[in-house]
Amino acid sequence: MIQSHSVLIQARTAVVGTEGERTYTFSTLKTIMADVQPASLSPTQLAAFGLTDLQANLKTMYYNRDTTIILQMRAVVDGETYEIRGVNRWPTHDEAILTPVQGD
Repeated sequence: MIQSHSVLIQARTAVVGTEGERTYTFSTLKTIMADVQPASLSPTQLAAFGLTDLQANLKTMYYNRDTTIILQMRAVVDGETYEIRGVNRWPTHDEAILTPVQGD
């Protein structure tokens, strides 16, 4: 695996506003090196992750094993922000499914 992308990982924190509304803030957790590629998921795989986004917009990120990277964090790759929507842990590396963040 050629890790040619510098990826900024952002942790999510829930914030409750003065009227009780919940929003989220994101802060930098770490920067990692990863291999980020367009995802080619089947309709069955998309359904398994609960994804409805166009398949062409998804990315797959391959990186060294790291249990601190979890669902609903964000990954910033080449100036584009993605939400981590699925994580697979393999014996030698981890893999994450990334969906583009809209309007942020």
